[in-house]
Amino acid sequence: MHFRRHLEQFCRLVQSACLMHEAAHDGAPQGKSAVVSLFVRMHLAPGYRPDGDPAWGARIDDALAGDADAALSR
Repeated sequence: MHFRRHLEQFCRLVQSACLMHEAAHDGAPQGKSAVVSLFVRMHLAPGYRPDGDPAWGARIDDALAGDADAALSR
C-alpha cells in the first residue's frame, strides 16, 4: 500500500474514534450512535456493501431521525 492510502485509513480511524467518543457522552443525540455505525461500516469495514445489508434502511432512518427532531425543536 502507498503512504496516502495508509494516511487515509488512519484519518478514518481517528474520525471514528472521535464520533464514538461523542456518542458515548450523556446528552448526545439519539441518532449519533447510528451515525457512528454507518461511518464505521462504510469506511472501516473491508468489503462492506450497503445493498447487501438488510438493516441499512433502519440505520439511515435512525441517523436522520435525530436531525429531524433537532430541526423541529427550533
